[in-house]
Amino acid sequence: MAEVPFRRSDWPDGVRVIAVRTRDRENGKQIYLWEGLDYTVQVFLTNEPVEAPEDVAARYDLRAGIEPLIGDLKHGWGCGRVPSHSFNANHAALLLKLLTANLMRRYVLDHVPHLASWRTPWLRRALILVPGRLARSARGTKLHVPERSQLARWLN
Repeated sequence: MAEVPFRRSDWPDGVRVIAVRTRDRENGKQIYLWEGLDYTVQVFLTNEPVEAPEDVAARYDLRAGIEPLIGDLKHGWGCGRVPSHSFNANHAALLLKLLTANLMRRYVLDHVPHLASWRTPWLRRALILVPGRLARSARGTKLHVPERSQLARWLN
């Protein structure tokens, strides 16, 4: 691990370059810079002036877990789509999608925590797209859905 004394002229003051070199024997499709060396290098740019390079690398490594969440929001909830030419309409649609995603995750964590690792399309199939029958009679309209025990058996 090293702090590299490099700065481009168009960067603002205070940008630090931190390089982390690790020796990986099995690093997949990694392209080697030099033959015979099994090193992988990660470079972090930060504007944190006093944090130790090891702490900067550890903090940035934790951010890699956000990518599956972003993918789920884009593909499961359509957060990557722009439905209108109006900025305010797109902003409102994005906020509604994020609110819906957060409510679904909170419901899953509170009521069916064993499904927390499931992706959005499967959660939708299991929790929202439950078959039902709408029956009308003289007393009113009633929705008949499977009993909780039948649903629980399917979800477990």
